[in-house]
Amino acid sequence: MAIRVSETLYFVRDLDAAIRHYTEVLGFRLIEKDEWGFAVLDVDGSSKIGLVLENRWEREFPDEDELPKPRLALQTDDFAAEVHRLKALNVPFGTIKGEKGQRQSVTFFDHDENMIYLWSDPNESME
Repeated sequence: MAIRVSETLYFVRDLDAAIRHYTEVLGFRLIEKDEWGFAVLDVDGSSKIGLVLENRWEREFPDEDELPKPRLALQTDDFAAEVHRLKALNVPFGTIKGEKGQRQSVTFFDHDENMIYLWSDPNESME
């Protein structure tokens, strides 16, 4: 089982303005921009940040009362095993989204209630 940091997520009101800020002001490089309101930027050749449109997140997860704070996103190649391992350690979890064989995700929390987003997608490489 492998796990890696995929990116740190920030929620933004204007995706294009945020991309301009991170590329023009901070010198990050745009790697990917998806139509649904998500972009990935390369920070330094190994670290990445993800930008998510706030209103898109609110439509995707209407049951959540408020927009999450920035959080670490972790990708795993064995979602079920990683969830099982963390649950055995009594890590508090949110609701698991998605189905086996497709993209799956869940939010869990550290001891200070900082959110961590765990995800897996058989169609996305761990590289």
